[in-house]
Amino acid sequence: MSSSAAASETSRRIFDVTERLVQTRGFNAFSHADIAGVLQITKLRYHFQTRTNLGKYLIERYEVNSLAALGHIDAVGGDAETNLRAYAGLDTDILDNGAYARAGCWPPAARRFRRP
Repeated sequence: MSSSAAASETSRRIFDVTERLVQTRGFNAFSHADIAGVLQITKLRYHFQTRTNLGKYLIERYEVNSLAALGHIDAVGGDAETNLRAYAGLDTDILDNGAYARAGCWPPAARRFRRP
């Protein structure tokens, strides 16, 4: 594996862990140390020097993934109700997997809306 491919894989893993932490804790409730601990790496700042940079990249990832999901819903077609259910299902799947929201914007409030 080339060094750029390894860096790319490490970045993907960093995003995956960060996304999960944002979805379960919120953006302000985790640190670089939390991410590094999960991944067992010591050079997290080599990939993302600041929390702001990590947040910007994560927002870009959310945008790309959200647009792809919406594009899939459009491509499948269906009536308005089917499309609305598919769209709502994007967040329902996340909630069912123990997270709060795609962008992790509302973790504290989401606890009130959990299914028993």
